[in-house]
Amino acid sequence: QGWTPLAVAAASGNARLIRLLLARGSLPRQRYGASGRTPLMAAAQGGHLAAVELLLGAGAGEVALLGSNAAAGGPAAAPAVRQILASDVDDFGVSALMLGCKGGHVPVVERLLTHGADANSVDNAGHGPRGFAGRLGSLEITRALLRAGADLTARARALPIAAKCGHAAVVRALGE
Repeated sequence: QGWTPLAVAAASGNARLIRLLLARGSLPRQRYGASGRTPLMAAAQGGHLAAVELLLGAGAGEVALLGSNAAAGGPAAAPAVRQILASDVDDFGVSALMLGCKGGHVPVVERLLTHGADANSVDNAGHGPRGFAGRLGSLEITRALLRAGADLTARARALPIAAKCGHAAVVRALGE
């Protein structure tokens, strides 16, 4: 149930070590810890964009069985990356996108959204990326989620959270 070496490397953003571990056979989607998170989630939570990219590429290779073509961003990698982003949630339904939002990591959130992460996803408690962004008060993440098509229902849930936390700019963005 403990942390895997790849998860530790991802959480610290050590791209060199991530490459080495992947080359030596570490599984990019292997779950670790009591909540069943993946190294991608650890990298997103820490705001480590290079690690997120490496793990998405490696996971795409694993999912699509495309080897270096997917890991290098080959044409078939995109559907596999979308599959990873849709299916990699921990035991509580929390995704890499939600962790990136919770940490206020704008570049990570934007990259995950670009790769097809669902701006309207919710965890087992009904919290979504916009709620995490609203609680944090991140206007940039809120705008990125809106651009990615976060729906009005999610907006209605995030608005009172942002208001309660005193984030006026986020409240205005959500109200647009």
